[in-house]
Amino acid sequence: MHYFSEEISGNSNGNPSIYQDGIFSYSGNTFSIQLVTEVRIIEWNDILLISAYKIDQFTVDSIIIDIHFAETCISINDQTEGYLKFMDVAAERLVNFKRDWFSVVAFPPIETNLTTIYEKPITRNEIGSH
Repeated sequence: MHYFSEEISGNSNGNPSIYQDGIFSYSGNTFSIQLVTEVRIIEWNDILLISAYKIDQFTVDSIIIDIHFAETCISINDQTEGYLKFMDVAAERLVNFKRDWFSVVAFPPIETNLTTIYEKPITRNEIGSH
């Protein structure tokens, strides 16, 4: 299987709008994200996994959030405009979303703290098709 990682656009320049829509917009069962080359419309049901981890950058840590789909992964970080609102909306839309994800990833400092925030449940139909 080929697995691609998508580049996002819209990282903030010192004044992040993390509680605003930022590079995201929301409509019904979908959300859109502004990538470098296109706007991608995604169904919430297409998310297979959301994970987060921290990178130590000496003076500050950067939190990376990977949103996994069948054949691609979109990575955002704590400087991506709208990332906290996206995580709040995802917590409302996705069953078994780990709502305490931020404190689990952020602390203790320096550690990577790789955490699965959401994993799509496997249905009986999916089990039978393998």
